[in-house]
Amino acid sequence: MTIEYCLGDADCEPAELVLPSTWTVQDARAVATSFQRTVLPWDLTPLRAVHGRRVILAAPVSLAGDLQQTLAAAGKAADIADRFARWGAPPKRYVVYFAGPEQWSTWWNGDGIALLAVTCLAKRFGEDRMLAFFTAVVREQSAPETAAPTAFGTQWAPIAAACAAEVRARAR
Repeated sequence: MTIEYCLGDADCEPAELVLPSTWTVQDARAVATSFQRTVLPWDLTPLRAVHGRRVILAAPVSLAGDLQQTLAAAGKAADIADRFARWGAPPKRYVVYFAGPEQWSTWWNGDGIALLAVTCLAKRFGEDRMLAFFTAVVREQSAPETAAPTAFGTQWAPIAAACAAEVRARAR
């Protein structure tokens, strides 16, 4: 099953989400009998949302009282994040999920760690080299072992070990 959704202005570009599913035909109509749930915030938690000039901000109902204050900070962060839009124009609006400790442990399946790892790479090698590595690994699907010598001028294993240690230290 493919679902397209768009959060924002009526003319925003829809994102596509593919969910494994099973279907049956009932009364000459296709009916989904099951589909795989995701670990995306809207599948796990009832959300409330607000929008500002550059951000759509969603949070669990338990944090809804903090949305307006957080929206101001998220709007400032959107302007900073635009500098990473190296593969096209920055989005009109960013979608931000505001999580408390309970949601943090379940949403995104451990990705808030990916952010720490990317931050480590940027601190060690600079944003341009980190983005070159990111492009090779995420966008071009190269192995980190292949991309690291080109992007960073060194082997991946010592970089990975150092950043893993930094992430573990920050997580404590």
